[in-house]
Amino acid sequence: MKLAVAVMVLLIAAARSANLDVVSGPTCNSDIATDKKTAGYIGAALTELAGITSVKGGGHNKTRNIPDDKSGSISGSASCKDGRNFIDCITCLGKAEGKLLDNCRNRTEAAVELGGCQLQYAKIK
Repeated sequence: MKLAVAVMVLLIAAARSANLDVVSGPTCNSDIATDKKTAGYIGAALTELAGITSVKGGGHNKTRNIPDDKSGSISGSASCKDGRNFIDCITCLGKAEGKLLDNCRNRTEAAVELGGCQLQYAKIK
C-alpha cells in the first residue's frame, strides 16, 4: 500500500511539473469527416503517436491507412520538448490529444501545441 501511495505522489508531482499550458491552438480546418471510420482512425492515430513518442522520446510521424477507403489515410506527428521524461511527455500528449478530440472532433485536419509538446494530424488523399 505504501508503494502505491508513493507511486501516485510521484505521478502527481510529475504531472504538475509538465508545462501543459496551451501555446497555440487547437486549430481545426473546416472540412468534416462524415464517415465514422475516418473519425475512428483519427483517434487511433493520435493515441498511437502519443504512445510511440512518449516511450521513444523526440518527435515522430505516423501515417495510418484507412482500410477500404480510396480517399486516403491519416498522417500525424507528435513531439515532446527536449529533456521531457516519459511521464511528462505522455501527460502532455494526452492533454493535447484530449484538446484536439474535444475541439476538433471529426475535422480532417487539426493541430495543438502545449508548453511541453505538440500534436497534429491531417487526412491526406
